Amino acid sequence: MVAVERKTCADLVATLTRGRKRFLAELERLRDLDRAWVIVEAEYSQIIQYMRERSHATPKVISRSLLTWQVRYSGIHWIAVPGRAVAEAMTYHALRTWWKDRVDAPAKALARKRAAKRQDPEE
Repeated sequence: MVAVERKTCADLVATLTRGRKRFLAELERLRDLDRAWVIVEAEYSQIIQYMRERSHATPKVISRSLLTWQVRYSGIHWIAVPGRAVAEAMTYHALRTWWKDRVDAPAKALARKRAAKRQDPEE
């Protein structure tokens, strides 16, 4: 099983402040999956700027939380990208690559093996 959690800049800051408990529960759930990503639709500099302008949380608190979670939940990959379009492309690429490596490639290898057995039944 695989999952992608996408966050806008505003959503991430809200998650790190008001929705912290719920998001930690989500990280625990994501930890048990084969692969998981948190894709943020903003670069870190944009996140810090947003916090300075619109949040009571300090950049220090947010930065440390993000780093702590990346260490504690090392199987969850965090990607910060400049905007929604790039986030959509990254999400598609991550899921497509996971599918090709984990599902498509093994299925094709099995099909080749079965075809080879049909051609050489003595093995």
